[in-house]
Amino acid sequence: MSRCGAGARAELAWANGKHRRYGIEKARGKARVKESSMALPREKAWFFAKTFGWGWSFPARWQGWAVFVGCVLAAVGGAPMAKAHRAGYILYVSAVFVVLLTFCCWKGERPRWSWGRD
Repeated sequence: MSRCGAGARAELAWANGKHRRYGIEKARGKARVKESSMALPREKAWFFAKTFGWGWSFPARWQGWAVFVGCVLAAVGGAPMAKAHRAGYILYVSAVFVVLLTFCCWKGERPRWSWGRD
């Protein structure tokens, strides 16, 4: 049975000596991709991780503020639809929230539980 997916690519990269370039480490005999290689560094992140709790705080860069304000305006702009089509408006606001969440995951720090001590 052949293996496919990220695990097989990680093992192939390890075997070819390319593990340093791709951010792959070997742990307990299995190759895996490091989670930290996917997160943006703090100086480039549009959204910082929260100081207390899990998730993201308010935007840290102008690009993050542009996305945040755009999503808020899109949600408020669709408000006239709320009275006539309540279910449609809920789906619309959910889609806007998914767009904001996608940008937070893509351009933000990796969210983690934090109790104010770093």
